[in-house]
Amino acid sequence: MHIGISNLCYEHKPTQEEIEKMKFSNKEVNIDDFSSLIKEGYAYTSVMSGKRNRDNFVSSYTLTFDIDDSSTEMMDCLRNLDYKPSLAYTSPSNGLDGKGFRYRLVYCLDEPITTFEEYYVMSRSFGAQLGLTDVDPKSFYPEQFWNGSKGCSCVVTDTVYNKRIIDIKEDFKEEFKKNYLYKKKIGKEHKSITKTIIKQTQHNGLNDTFEDDFWNLSYTEFLNKYDYPNVERSPIELDEITPLIKYPDDYYEIKRPWERINGETKKIKDREGRRRKLFLNGIIRRKINPDITFDNLLYNLIYEFQYYYINDGNKIDKKTLYEIAGNVMSAEIFDSDLGKPRYGSFVNPLYCQKHGMTKKQVMGSIRNKRQYIGQFYDFTKTDQENLDIMKEYGLDVKIATLKRWKKENGIRKYRKKTKI
Repeated sequence: MHIGISNLCYEHKPTQEEIEKMKFSNKEVNIDDFSSLIKEGYAYTSVMSGKRNRDNFVSSYTLTFDIDDSSTEMMDCLRNLDYKPSLAYTSPSNGLDGKGFRYRLVYCLDEPITTFEEYYVMSRSFGAQLGLTDVDPKSFYPEQFWNGSKGCSCVVTDTVYNKRIIDIKEDFKEEFKKNYLYKKKIGKEHKSITKTIIKQTQHNGLNDTFEDDFWNLSYTEFLNKYDYPNVERSPIELDEITPLIKYPDDYYEIKRPWERINGETKKIKDREGRRRKLFLNGIIRRKINPDITFDNLLYNLIYEFQYYYINDGNKIDKKTLYEIAGNVMSAEIFDSDLGKPRYGSFVNPLYCQKHGMTKKQVMGSIRNKRQYIGQFYDFTKTDQENLDIMKEYGLDVKIATLKRWKKENGIRKYRKKTKI
């Protein structure tokens, strides 16, 4: 059978830098040769006509199911399968602290799969037929590569299957048509957006795999595949001896709604300025990290959109998210209070932890409360609103105390926000 084998073998799980440099050569191997290469640390993928991406997919003689963080050990899984894999092996991160059992089940076929639709539908159908759980969604895409695992536990049955054993599910054909054909059209229609946006910025462009994945994977699949830093707030060094930490001048953060519904932060819906909020939060991310890359920013916007927004009414599509990311990268980071914290300081959680105190107890232990009112006071809020906010942060101030503080500082009444 023909398969793409990496030119180099790896004694460890390849780093991101090594992955970007990884190249594959199409080779003809039998199952024994294949298993030996895996145990030596070679990676494998489908046969490609060029770079490893969906458009260059030629054929695959294998279906691989990547099992992640399972509670079932590999040998127990094999005993319960009606169709045993041609070979199975533990992945490099199997058994590490904080992770479950991780292994790969590889089924070799006597004839190749030659289209992306066939690969997707067969992979999805066979996985369901086998009753597999904890399958990494990347398993269903032919451009995915699989790392070898030097010194792994490997089981070889030497079985080659005919494609007719797979019970094709019509539901997965419809799933493919709905989720992929539309995305493929969108991807081709807007591929030039990438070049236009990148030209407008001083940052490096996206690699082909990242770009293709953005247009073709669902948001959940995309977020699961990549692991970029989630830029939400500037880092602050904490100690265990300071009860109240003052925010530094260069501190910025993205503010989330305080209201919670069923234990989750309230999500932003249509007619609540979703596009503007995404853009402004992108600007804040650039303030937090002026060197943030376009791909990191785009990943963060997708994460934010997926978990903090409701996509109803006037729907936001991938093209819109891409354009917002481009506008953020090409915009001037204007000088404003955008992203500045609501208050001047916060109760140190490490201090609370060390002394076994709540935030309220820490604030209550500070003798002269009036000296901290200025760090919380907001001129655009009423006295009662200010008192409620201070109380939430553990500063329990009476109305008479607040009025005395205002009088001492020449504050007569609050200023209403000006509508823009």
